[in-house]
Amino acid sequence: MRILISAALCSSLMAQEPTPQASTPPKPAPRAWSNVSTLSFVATDGNAVGQTLGFANDYGYKWSLSTLSFKTFAIRATSTIVNRSATGGTLESAIINEERVRSTTAEMFGFGGRLDHRLKEKDRFYGFVAANWTRNRPAGLDSRSAAILGAGRIWADSAATKFRTDLGVGWTYEQPVVVPEGFKQRYGTWNLNSQLKQKFGAATLYTMDLAITDNLSNTQDWQGTLKQGLTVSMSARLALKVGYDILYRNRPNLIAIEVFSLTTPPVSLGSVSIPARKTDTVFTTSLVVTL
Repeated sequence: MRILISAALCSSLMAQEPTPQASTPPKPAPRAWSNVSTLSFVATDGNAVGQTLGFANDYGYKWSLSTLSFKTFAIRATSTIVNRSATGGTLESAIINEERVRSTTAEMFGFGGRLDHRLKEKDRFYGFVAANWTRNRPAGLDSRSAAILGAGRIWADSAATKFRTDLGVGWTYEQPVVVPEGFKQRYGTWNLNSQLKQKFGAATLYTMDLAITDNLSNTQDWQGTLKQGLTVSMSARLALKVGYDILYRNRPNLIAIEVFSLTTPPVSLGSVSIPARKTDTVFTTSLVVTL
């Protein structure tokens, strides 16, 4: 009898012992690099001919205290004017002639790299070094190369809000399309930058980048760029983005305008130089691919 009671008690204790849970697999370590590509393309053909292509790529790599980023962008828009005329002795025998003249209406290219470094983990202050190159021939700029060295502060760094500002000094080499008399191609600059990233819910992200550059040898020659974007995620890899950029230069480059005579047919008399517009705006709708 005692043996039976002991066996029953052991069976009861074993039945009450909790079943061991399967161990949760460890989370994979966050990836050090990231790459985001943005592409927009519009094309028309037939009676109206034109193409607009926009591309941007943002590559980043993170260490414990440093961040390296490379950015590339390109915007090119072309349009074709279709001129039609007819010649003939009568309306019925008229021969239709068609001439197409293609021109570039917008063209902007640029790329750059930047390295940020903090002295210790979770430090709000950081130093940076950056370099970039830009071309915008319709605005009178053949090329501009710049190098910047400075420091900044991180004001917010949460999952929903990231905001930082930095200040630096730089050196610029600029080559305009039309070189005015007395133009100084090499000059020093001071640079102010700020960046904001704000999440709204789980799928919407607003970004704002502001950059102001002032020529130390001519304080009237300052320029600013404001880039804004609203991105809505469709999946982990794809998203739609609406962007609006404002580019302003207080003393714009010169552009050449060809002058024709009033005779028939008109004869080219040469060209004159006039300042380009101070403000350029770029509105884009794009597909974003995250790798």
